[in-house]
This record gives sequence, structure tokens and C-alpha cells, in this order.
Amino acid sequence: EKVVGILKCVEELSELLNKLISQIKTVKFLIAQRLFKSHVAKSNKEIVPLGSVAKVGNGTTPSKKVNAYWENGTIPWLPTGKVNDKIITQANIFITEEALKKCSLSLLPIGTTLVAMIGQGKTRGMAAFLQIESCINQNFASIIPGPRLVPKFLYHYLDLQYEALRGTGRGSNQDAINCGIIKEFPIAIPPLENQNTIVKVLDSFDEKISIEEKCVKGIESLKNALLNELLSGRTSVFPGVVV
Repeated sequence: EKVVGILKCVEELSELLNKLISQIKTVKFLIAQRLFKSHVAKSNKEIVPLGSVAKVGNGTTPSKKVNAYWENGTIPWLPTGKVNDKIITQANIFITEEALKKCSLSLLPIGTTLVAMIGQGKTRGMAAFLQIESCINQNFASIIPGPRLVPKFLYHYLDLQYEALRGTGRGSNQDAINCGIIKEFPIAIPPLENQNTIVKVLDSFDEKISIEEKCVKGIESLKNALLNELLSGRTSVFPGVVV
């Protein structure tokens, strides 16, 4: 009974935290809209194609048939699904130096923003920020900011433009975005001081979201441990009944 009661409390707490995370994300989105609108107005509405202030490219997938490209690899390589990490701090797949040299790949610097150009469901149009050096596959666009852009400002801007980015791919093959579309995507260029202000505010929301998501993961681990306790037979759902 005690374990079952705790399990119910854990499930309720997880549900509440997920609602809180959803609310924080909504508030962040609304604040971001206001910040960008306000600071764009202050910058005299200077709007330019993204390709004129950043380097846009993409990656490739080394042949899986060539073991020398993958075996004992040490260089991070990201499939499009990693966009869900949002802030990318580690890789799960690695390639070799030989793959880097022979497969038209570039090692992208920290501070690069990635945009998923192809993907099922919600993936296409999502943005992520690199906090590691890494290579990417061909379905990612990489956007390396030039001197007029604060790296995190670029990430937050493209993250806010999710629906607009998705819309650019409609009607094309597989509803895909491509590097040409991203190069022409409009971006407003506030002064660097204003960009840093926006980054500071939006990063504070991301930090709060990250903390709450870690709490949810901890709660899920506790929930699984309690379920295992019940399923093992060491604890009975029904007092007095031996399982």
C-alpha cells in the first residue's frame, strides 16, 4: 500500500512538472516575440538575408560499408534526431579522421546553430545549438554566425522562427527545407548589445526548463524503481496476498 501510494504521488508530481515546463515554454515564446519585435524596431528594422551575415552549409553521411570511417571513431557526428537536444553537449555517434578527410565533412565550431531540413512530425524546422565541435549529416543545415551576430542570438532567433522555417519547405520535395532557402531567410540585425540582452533573458528561461526537465527524469527513474519493486513480488499491491 505504501509503495502504491508513493507511486501515485510520483505520477501526480511528474504530471505537474510537465505542465509547468509547458507553461514556461509558452511564456518564453511570448517574451521572445516581444523582445525581438522591440529590439528590431530599435535597430531601424535592418533586415538582411541570413546568408549575408552567416555561413550556411550542411554535412554528409560517410558510407556505412567502409569500416575505416566508423570503427574506433573519435570525432562527433550528429544525425538529425539530435536536434531534439536543443543545446547539444555530447554526441552518441563518432567517425574517424579518415572519414573527415575523405567524405566532404567539416568539423563545425562551438556556437554553430543547426536546423533540421528534413524530418517526420515536428523535426523539420527545429533549431539546435552546438556546444561541442561536431560533424553533421546531410539533413542538417549548419549556420555559423559572422561578426555581426552573437551566436546564441542566432539560435534563439531561428528557434522562434520554427513555424516560418517549416513553411518555407512546403510544396518542395518531401516538404524539405534546403540550404538555399536558409541563406535567403530574413533576419533582423540589432546592435550586439541588444543581441546580448535578448540572449541573457532567453537563456534564463532555458536554464529553468533544463532544471525542471532533470527533475522529471529523476521522478521517472523513481517511478520505474517503484514499479520494479511491485513487479518483483517483494512488495504486494494487495496487503496479505503473497505474489
